[in-house]
Amino acid sequence: IIEEREEADVRAWFAKQHQSGALTTGPGWFIPPLANLLLDVDVKEGDRYYCEPRPKDENTEDVPQKHPLRAMFTVFKAATDNILNAEKISGVPDTEERIIRIYADSLSCPYVLDLLVHYAKHFEIRVILHPKFHSLKMMKVYVDSLPHHADAGSPRRGIESIKIRIVNMQGLNEMASMHRKQVIVEDMMLVGSYDLSLAARCYNWENMFVLKTQPDDVWRFDAMWDEL
Repeated sequence: IIEEREEADVRAWFAKQHQSGALTTGPGWFIPPLANLLLDVDVKEGDRYYCEPRPKDENTEDVPQKHPLRAMFTVFKAATDNILNAEKISGVPDTEERIIRIYADSLSCPYVLDLLVHYAKHFEIRVILHPKFHSLKMMKVYVDSLPHHADAGSPRRGIESIKIRIVNMQGLNEMASMHRKQVIVEDMMLVGSYDLSLAARCYNWENMFVLKTQPDDVWRFDAMWDEL
């Protein structure tokens, strides 16, 4: 029932955005207002972000300032700015393989899907995902709700640019779950209860903490990734 409600809410939101003209040309975004979904300060190690149940967003600016999602958007932009600034200083294009690693129980929030599609231009985005059909269904809703865009490209190709591997639950207890929620960038990691769903964004009590990325965090992810 919850998943059906989430799908209905997302479809209704897309319909309203189309009617209002919000889904127009943007700087590489299929949902242009997301380019401004940032904190007013930098994210640093030790920061903590929380959210509580509230009415569903009518517009992207309805997301509270200290919300975990704004922290995630800010971290992605800062990591990209670091690459672009280094290229500008050196005068040489950055050719190093750069990976953002994500564990998720759910991947159904259109804001997050657009975030990953947008930054897949600069990073290889890898997601280890719990085998939940609803996530795949919501990716299709995202693709079906957005037209091909001269600036952003094809939403289908955008989703296909995200590398996703589904956890193999075969042989495990029926109550087993891939329940980790982490976003691992080069120098910091976002971890907490916050999942990549509409329910987490609007309807739940959630938290997200900022930690320094350790070599073991990367090693564990890569080992699991290689097994899938």
